[in-house]
Amino acid sequence: MVLKPAVVPGEDAGTIGLEDRASDGVGLLNWLDMRSAAELADLYRNAPESVSLEPLDYAGLCRGMSLVGFRRGFLAQWLRRRARSARFIWRGKRFKSVDAQLGYGINELLFVRRFRALRFQARIAQSIVDGRQCIAIDYNYTDNKNPWFQRPMYDELREVRDGLYMGPVTYRFPFGRRRVLCYFAVHVEMPRTEGAD
Repeated sequence: MVLKPAVVPGEDAGTIGLEDRASDGVGLLNWLDMRSAAELADLYRNAPESVSLEPLDYAGLCRGMSLVGFRRGFLAQWLRRRARSARFIWRGKRFKSVDAQLGYGINELLFVRRFRALRFQARIAQSIVDGRQCIAIDYNYTDNKNPWFQRPMYDELREVRDGLYMGPVTYRFPFGRRRVLCYFAVHVEMPRTEGAD
């Protein structure tokens, strides 16, 4: 099943591009954070298909953004502020690739103290959103020990700009209905090679 793109009624996805001035990790995440769900869906659909998840071994800054259906108003603003806050419960994902096609990872969370939980399998797979190749993040893989409410979660990522990965968070509700809930982004900081400028 291929999901319909997440488009908020009354919004036009259009053709968008990243601003040149948003060149660092924080700047890129801030720019994406102000985009609507429709714009992020368009950016994701137009990103190149994924061929390797190995760069995510160097994942740095992460941020959740654009809860589908809430672009403006108090709730949207509050969620954006919370996601940017150093005290936000979700602090990111950590990846460890087995090879270019398969890897595993875990989420970093903050509740009183920082800890890691909710393991996942990452793999190159066909997107359930548009059918094109992506990095799939699956919490219901074989032998997982995640709580029952986490297993229906299924995330995807594509590289939308050098070092910037973004994609949808989806959830399978009862009776098999899967919906895009929001979007998130991961900024990858590759190590500098010796002699690089």
